[in-house]
Amino acid sequence: MSERYAALDIGAIQANIAAANDARSGTMARTAAIWLLLLGVTFGQRLCVPFGTSQVPISAFLAYGALYLLLTSGRARINAVALVLYGAVVVSLVVTLFFGKVYFSTFSFFYLILLYFVYLFSIDVTRSEYLGYLKIFQNLMIAMALVALVQFVEQLTLHTTMSLFDFVPENLQVVGYNTRPTLSYGSTFYKANADFFLEPSFLSQYMAVAIIIEILFFGNWKRIALYGAAIFASFSGTGMILLLLFAVATVIRTKRWGMLYPLPFLVILLIIFRDNQFVSAIFGRLGEFDDTNTSAFMRFIGPNEVLTSILGPDFGAFLIGRGPGFVEELNRGALGAPVNFPVIHKMLLEYGIIGTVPFLVFIVVRFFAGSRSKLLSAAALLMYLFLSGSLLQPHTIYLFYVLVILMPMQEGETEETTAAESNAPGRLALGAAT
Repeated sequence: MSERYAALDIGAIQANIAAANDARSGTMARTAAIWLLLLGVTFGQRLCVPFGTSQVPISAFLAYGALYLLLTSGRARINAVALVLYGAVVVSLVVTLFFGKVYFSTFSFFYLILLYFVYLFSIDVTRSEYLGYLKIFQNLMIAMALVALVQFVEQLTLHTTMSLFDFVPENLQVVGYNTRPTLSYGSTFYKANADFFLEPSFLSQYMAVAIIIEILFFGNWKRIALYGAAIFASFSGTGMILLLLFAVATVIRTKRWGMLYPLPFLVILLIIFRDNQFVSAIFGRLGEFDDTNTSAFMRFIGPNEVLTSILGPDFGAFLIGRGPGFVEELNRGALGAPVNFPVIHKMLLEYGIIGTVPFLVFIVVRFFAGSRSKLLSAAALLMYLFLSGSLLQPHTIYLFYVLVILMPMQEGETEETTAAESNAPGRLALGAAT
């Protein structure tokens, strides 16, 4: 009998070892997947693979590589509600194709469907694991912020604008973006884009998201100051808009009142140095909305004018749109100046209200269902829908996949618990390490 029990014990030990090894390999696979996704939307943002006359950003390929790792990790699952909504989106898009279209791009149609297929999948992780994965993003933003500040200082001291992408073949770089614009017409000083971002606006938006995450979950003043400095170096208003709308609300949500103390000093500094070329470059942009040659007009005014002129007099186009890829065709020459179409505008122009409504329902449900922070989801949704042409941009699609979709809140976990833990004693000290 003793030999039998000994054999059973050995078998149990072997089983436990095997289970531990499986858990370890699963954790490694999930971590590697998060790294792939986040590296793709940051350091890989400007890289692409040529596909005929089109380009596929490398972050799209890395997303599917990450999905494979998530599936092998043993914790990935398909969200049933998301599957139903995604199916409704595909059906509605296909339905619009059976009616009169003035343009059709096979690539644009299937690219849209494939980009968002990844949104069906999620993984179950603990709160501590989620925070660990968020910290990866925060650390990547530290690196990006430092590169942006080096770009700023480089121009002040060496008067040069060096870039690693000078050594990357042009056919491997994403085109169609104003990567390093100057402060203003006639200026010789260039806005920072941290070299790896497609535009300074994306740098500012990513840094704004990093600040919101820092306030919500970590509360490190040094990182917030660094991210804020990078936003200043970008001279981009979209990240500042994101902060104005959500930073104060986030402070109130987490009760980190100490983070409001520097605001009066910042206002005083801005008033004192209001005539400085860098400060005036920021506040001078408030008058750009009436200038058709500015990014503010291309982002916020131009899309509305085009939408009204095309869909307003044509009810059929309002219902089903003008066809996949129609917006790209407009920007190739039909418009007097290029326009940066936000998600809703592009969807309406190409798929009409029949395709747009199911798609928006799918997006909103995925952003908020199970979100560990509704404020973070709201900030992400605003950036996705209105602050850039995100519909077919993998670097925004998969950034938000990691931050608010991939790792939903677990049973027994609440936002109130999250806020209480993040505001625990010892977490609010100036520059406290987290």
